[in-house]
Amino acid sequence: TSAIIIQKLKLLNEKLTLQNTSYWPCQCRSYLLEILFSLLRPEENEKTFCSNHMVSNFSKLTIDVICYLQSSYNQKITIDKLTQVFHTNRTTLLSDFEKSTGLSINKYLTQLRMEMATTLLRDTELTVNEICERIGFSDISYFSKSFKKEVKYTPSKYRQINSHEIY
Repeated sequence: TSAIIIQKLKLLNEKLTLQNTSYWPCQCRSYLLEILFSLLRPEENEKTFCSNHMVSNFSKLTIDVICYLQSSYNQKITIDKLTQVFHTNRTTLLSDFEKSTGLSINKYLTQLRMEMATTLLRDTELTVNEICERIGFSDISYFSKSFKKEVKYTPSKYRQINSHEIY
């Protein structure tokens, strides 16, 4: 998590120093949101987890995977990569995570990414393309389709309905 925060702080510092586009305030705001999101511990994120009581029943492996996903959601994450990082086999990883959370790892990661996407759409003026890349999607059409499936609106429509004036 600290490496992610350091990276975001460097990007934030660069944007604050250069101020080379008219979007620099918005981009800085988005980096701050990402930093704050990175600081969330699984126990504090009740939207993603049903309750604090449930988190206390999660296995150590599940909590470690959740922390990893929360700090790396913007990168390409595969089940094979997770088995290597956590030195476990695929079956144990998948069954333990689903038993603890009630979600597959892929479903959890998608929800996590969509949560960040909704925040960025609502609270920044970043383009949908930039948000797509920031949350770990490489294909804008797949992102839009996934977003609509999870949130029931296209990213643009969600922004139109939920955005606040940003000064």
